[in-house]
Amino acid sequence: MQGTMTNNQFENVTLRYWHGGKFQVVKNGELVYLGGQGRTFQVNPDEMCFWGVHELACKSGNYSEVDKVYYKLDGKTLMEGLRCVENDAGVFEMGQLAIKNRSLDVYVKHVGMPSPTKLKVTSNSPPPNRTQKLTPRRGPKTDVPTRSSQG
Repeated sequence: MQGTMTNNQFENVTLRYWHGGKFQVVKNGELVYLGGQGRTFQVNPDEMCFWGVHELACKSGNYSEVDKVYYKLDGKTLMEGLRCVENDAGVFEMGQLAIKNRSLDVYVKHVGMPSPTKLKVTSNSPPPNRTQKLTPRRGPKTDVPTRSSQG
């Protein structure tokens, strides 16, 4: 491994795997990962690959297989910032984000569970109304007699 840094605790990043739960859209329209548990792994981002990310997903809860692995962009909601790891290029982007933030949240989608991109709001209630700024209207102009004009 010439040209790469040696592996020590200061070069590793933290991957927080959330597993055993499922993606669901709640009443307010927000995407959440319900149920499940978390497990943390320290990894060298230079050594991450597609199969390694999936292997950690399986190890997170002693699963024989998982369907997909997602990570969340920092500062975004799950709905806005969830990205699927589909190949080594995706793992590279994931690793760059982990290096920048020193940690990353990773979500495991299990076989048979709905994909987060295919979920719809299940609530029958309408979306919340946005507050609309009202513009005051003036009434018609009328001539009102004043004391000085009365005589």
